[in-house]
Amino acid sequence: ECGIDADSVDMSPPSELKAQVGESEKKAISTGKTEEPAPKKKEEGPKMIEIDLQNINGEQYVGRLWFGNPAQPVTVQFDTGSSASYLVTEACKSTSCDSQNFQKYMSSKSSYFQL
Repeated sequence: ECGIDADSVDMSPPSELKAQVGESEKKAISTGKTEEPAPKKKEEGPKMIEIDLQNINGEQYVGRLWFGNPAQPVTVQFDTGSSASYLVTEACKSTSCDSQNFQKYMSSKSSYFQL
């Protein structure tokens, strides 16, 4: 786990920082007094969660997540070689979807599901 508090790091691109300083300097020149720069808005980004992963035969990692409303526990396969993750749904009719390692997400039982 990283020991850096992400909220304490200024992630603004250098051009934005220069623009903020430039605006403050302009106000000081025109009015004769300086102002504190406006507080920066906290950037919205992806929310991070931690889940326990299970290594299956050294070939894949799976973890349990909850989807829908009401929440359904579903085992998800995480592809560590790409940004893809796989969620098996009731729409999959292949026998490869019928595994002991995966429960199918039943979209028909969720009030949140949309295509």
